[in-house]
Amino acid sequence: MILKNKDAQVLKAIHLKYKKRLVFFTNKILNNNDEWADSFAGEALMKLWNICDFNSEAEIKDFLYRTVRNSCVAYNNRNNEIRFTDQEIQEFFMTAEILSEFNQKENSK
Repeated sequence: MILKNKDAQVLKAIHLKYKKRLVFFTNKILNNNDEWADSFAGEALMKLWNICDFNSEAEIKDFLYRTVRNSCVAYNNRNNEIRFTDQEIQEFFMTAEILSEFNQKENSK
């Protein structure tokens, strides 16, 4: 998947594929703060649209998760509530990647 020239259909596909995942990821970092989770996921998608220069789905995914993570860290810093360390977030992200790969393999059978 490539996102260039503000292709609305590609953005819609990205939204459908990643919005729930980003909300889940954000909720894990913020201990189930649904209001901010949805907001940070939406903000990441808007930033993706504004930049709109990605050559692969890996770049898109990396941008979205980093943007959401950075928003969560900034939120926690503003509220002096660091709930997870960078290492814990990284471990969660790696676990999510492994599960995603496993699900893809299972679905292809």
